[in-house]
Amino acid sequence: MTPRSLAVAVTKRAAVEVATASAWWAENRPAAPGAVTDELARALSLLQTAPDAGVRVANARLAGVRRLFLERIDYHLSYQLSARRSRLTVLAFWHARRRPPLL
Repeated sequence: MTPRSLAVAVTKRAAVEVATASAWWAENRPAAPGAVTDELARALSLLQTAPDAGVRVANARLAGVRRLFLERIDYHLSYQLSARRSRLTVLAFWHARRRPPLL
């Protein structure tokens, strides 16, 4: 049986964070200018079929927030599953050396 793929939504905040990181990476990492886009696509593909792959965020104000570490680019992706586990919403995207966002 093939696992059902989740719909993916991205908050405005996360979209801005991804765009900022992608622009910085493209300008400052000439050996792999598309790494942010590539890793984000890989992570979302994984999460669509294995949404529990990320670790639970214990101190989040929102229910059910999880975090996935993207090791190649040293970024975290925060996301939340809908109550019926039919939609995954990307909440934030930040560098591992920065303080995690309040969610």
